[in-house]
Amino acid sequence: NDPSRILACAKHFVAYPAAEGGKDAAEMDLPKRVLYSYFLPPFQEAVNADCGSFMSSYQSVEGIPSTGNKWVLKKTLKEKMGFKGFVVSDWWNVWYLIIKQHVCEDFVEASSLSVRAGNDMSMNVKEFYQSCIDGYKEGKFTMEELDENVGRILSIKFKMGLFENPRFPDLAKAKEVVGCKEHRDKALEACEKSLV
Repeated sequence: NDPSRILACAKHFVAYPAAEGGKDAAEMDLPKRVLYSYFLPPFQEAVNADCGSFMSSYQSVEGIPSTGNKWVLKKTLKEKMGFKGFVVSDWWNVWYLIIKQHVCEDFVEASSLSVRAGNDMSMNVKEFYQSCIDGYKEGKFTMEELDENVGRILSIKFKMGLFENPRFPDLAKAKEVVGCKEHRDKALEACEKSLV
């Protein structure tokens, strides 16, 4: 119930830095062995630290985009690694299943695939909501799958006390804290320690 606390989001799950040509939001197809060796261990540390949310990436694992990849989101992150929070798609990731990755024909198919795969929340795809309703009516996913996804989001909101104590930003306090010298010094220290 501390109004100064926020929910951490580990991103981008998984293998975002392996994008082709180092381009933002670019495709990359990786084998599972590379994931186990290089990319999953830091995310396991985030799970162990009780990180509340993960963001799915644009990359594919063995030809299946992460946003619609049940092995990546459900089998690996949630079941094997023990993640209890929720997964949010990256910016337009559900839409990318149609226009960039060409694995879905329309929003209903893309939204349904992401729900079945374990993507709990969609970022910035306004068609997601109606497409989920339509996908459910068409039998593209079950109520149990939807309940699991929604349940993860609600459990985090309960854990954060958002139903008992809805919080709104304190803009005056934000001006004092955001960009303060202490935070800039910590950011510089983190940057210096992470240089390779």
